[in-house]
Amino acid sequence: MTTSPSLDAGGGSVTQPQQVPSMKVRTHSTDIFSRRTRTWLIDALLFAIFVSDGVALPLFPANIPAPEFTMIVLIFLCLFRAPRIRNIRLGGFALGLTLLLFYLLVESEVNEVSWSRRLIRIALLGIFVWMIATGRVDVRSGLIGLVIALVVNIPLYYTGIAPDYYPGFLTGYLGDKNVAGLYYSLIPILALLIVRRRWLRFLLILFALGATFLTGSRTSLGALACALIWLAIAGKIGPMLRAALVIGLVSLLNFVEERFSQAWIFADRTGTDALRARIDAASLELVNTAPWYGNGLGTAVVHVEDRTFFFHNSYWGLITEGGWFFLLMILFAFVWIGLNPLRNARRPWYTLVVESCVIIIMTCSTRLGEVFITVPAAIVLGCAFAVRHLEKTKNIRALR
Repeated sequence: MTTSPSLDAGGGSVTQPQQVPSMKVRTHSTDIFSRRTRTWLIDALLFAIFVSDGVALPLFPANIPAPEFTMIVLIFLCLFRAPRIRNIRLGGFALGLTLLLFYLLVESEVNEVSWSRRLIRIALLGIFVWMIATGRVDVRSGLIGLVIALVVNIPLYYTGIAPDYYPGFLTGYLGDKNVAGLYYSLIPILALLIVRRRWLRFLLILFALGATFLTGSRTSLGALACALIWLAIAGKIGPMLRAALVIGLVSLLNFVEERFSQAWIFADRTGTDALRARIDAASLELVNTAPWYGNGLGTAVVHVEDRTFFFHNSYWGLITEGGWFFLLMILFAFVWIGLNPLRNARRPWYTLVVESCVIIIMTCSTRLGEVFITVPAAIVLGCAFAVRHLEKTKNIRALR
């Protein structure tokens, strides 16, 4: 506003306000789940490659999994993109990640183990979480590409084009049936963030149920069932009842596993369950004998029947590699950011979706040795940070 002179009744000069056209202030969209960017096709194609979890690329002295290489490419591209969410608070996450990396470096050096590749992977996953949370990654297009790739993987598997490491169970380019179960139970549910129409949501849930069943992963089926129960109930109850719901879901899973783990189509799992029990026994012994700071990165492996197996429990793996500090740091990120126990009873749909995905990750981690330190988990955690920001800024118009 400026002033201009004018004459009063007595001939004197007075000042009167003069309006100046207001300038438009450019704001940055935080609606990263409903709008695509100019790089939508690139992100969709790169996310689709994440399905190649069972494919390794001989690009370095040691082979690197295709999803990790794709993540590195995407991170590099994101370095040249402006964030779509500029005022998101990630200082605590950056500090925690730096502290965790330094801790893992020191304790791995103390244990005299090879730590470089594992530590770099954890650092890259942390950076990837940052890129997703700030909107540098086109999450909407990426999830569409990932869902399409999961759909295409099914006919490729059953026509014999994709690999078949577990005959009779849907794996394809995902390699392992439990990894396939994680992807097919998690990604369609996470994709509920980007759809508004009820029939599309219903179709994604049916796809998750059918495809997860084809993988034969009992843990993933149980995790998906817990996620769907959470979607249906958790949005109407407060923090105390949600805690009770978590306890109830854990008890239900334990009951089903004890009574029906070899029922119906799973009756032929006696041999594999016996091997898994031996692996679990050896893993638990390693957990119990590890020092409080862990045995170092990359040590969550056991030797059974002259073969080397990774742990079949992600929680035990974190304790073995980095002690209780490693486990608590990872759980804090997923529980506090993803589930946020202090949230109010009434929560929008997109919040429930992220919470359900965290439920899947934490459930699958009980029977799968590498869940928390993976690309799918990083995608969920990045979306959780973005959703938390949407809640704080009340920017929920497009995601109701």
